[in-house]
Amino acid sequence: QGDGTTGAVWECPVFQPVRSHPQRPKTPGPDPHMLVVCPDHSHYTPVYFLGNYDPKAKRFYMSTASGPYPLDLGGGPQGCTFYAPNVLTNDPHGRLVMWGWCQESGRPGKTKAYNYGSCLSLPRLIWRHPHVPGMLWQEPLPSLNRLRFST
Repeated sequence: QGDGTTGAVWECPVFQPVRSHPQRPKTPGPDPHMLVVCPDHSHYTPVYFLGNYDPKAKRFYMSTASGPYPLDLGGGPQGCTFYAPNVLTNDPHGRLVMWGWCQESGRPGKTKAYNYGSCLSLPRLIWRHPHVPGMLWQEPLPSLNRLRFST
């Protein structure tokens, strides 16, 4: 039973284990899981919870999970611009790679009538924050730097 701060319906759920930084040794024990949901109102950003999952009971313990925290701090006057995230789970380097749908806002001219324009975000790495328990850390996928070149 929610309190209404995260909407009435949760769309596009993502449920994945999240490890510490991929270049650091794995911590002992099971990795906590993140549950990412998109609240139904467009002014809400996707939120995540980070907590324990019992694979035998097939249960995520919301009562002890941290969150909800905003997954993306973008947005603006029109609300959320990052929506419906998804993850790549078979990265050869063991990383959790996430991308999402970016909603456009404020299109000029004739395109203003067509409010369904959008694109995919740049991929980002997700892992547990190194210094703040219960929080996630995000950064652009490092290989994106190869797309840059000097003129």
